[in-house]
Amino acid sequence: MPAFVATVVVVFVLKLVQWLSGYRDNVVDALWGGFAASKLKELGHERQKLYLEQQSVSAKDEYARWTKLNRRVGQLDARLSEMQTQLAAQRKRAHAQLSKLHTVFLTVPVLVAKFWKGKVPVVSIPAGMFPRVLEPVLGQGWAAAALMPAKYVVTTVLGTGPTVAGPVVAPGAAADTVNAATSATAPICLAIWMWALTRVVDTAEDVVRDLCNI
Repeated sequence: MPAFVATVVVVFVLKLVQWLSGYRDNVVDALWGGFAASKLKELGHERQKLYLEQQSVSAKDEYARWTKLNRRVGQLDARLSEMQTQLAAQRKRAHAQLSKLHTVFLTVPVLVAKFWKGKVPVVSIPAGMFPRVLEPVLGQGWAAAALMPAKYVVTTVLGTGPTVAGPVVAPGAAADTVNAATSATAPICLAIWMWALTRVVDTAEDVVRDLCNI
C-alpha cells in the first residue's frame, strides 16, 4: 500500500509540474520576478494612459502640452524596453534553475526508481483479466516484452519444449508477496503501474478538456 500511494502521488506531482510548465512565466514571475513583473505592468498602464491623453490633445492647438506628453511617452517606452530586457534575463535564469530542480528532484529519482524498483509488485489484479501472455510484462516490466521473441525462439523453434507460465514474482520478494503471487491474482510491477496510471491521467485530462472546451 505505501508503494501504491507513493506512485499515485508521484504521477500526480509530475502531471502538476507538466501543467504548470504551460504557465512557466507566471510561476517564475511569482517566485523570482514579482517586482520586475509588477513594475512592468505598472509602466504599461501608465504608458497607455499617457498615450490616450496625448491622442486627445491637438498638436496644432496645444503644441506645448502635446510635446510634453510625447516626451513622457518616449521616456516610458525607454523604461519599458529596459524593464522587458531585465525581466527576460531574469526569467531565463529562473527557467534554468527550475530545469535543474526538476531534473534533480523529479526526473532522476523517477528514473532510478523505475530501474531499481521497477519489478517490485505494487498492486494485484485477478488472474485472467488480461491475456496470459501479457502477465509476464505486467509483473516484470517492458524487459519481459523485449525478451518474448527470444523466449519464443528458445521454447518453440529450438524445440526445448513450451514452458508453462507460472505466477510472476519479483526477485527478492518477501514471503507474503510469493504467497500472493501463487494465488489467483497477477501482480503489476511499479514500472508498468506508473506507465498505466500516467496514461489514465492523460486520457482523463484530454476528456475533461474536450468537455470543457478548454
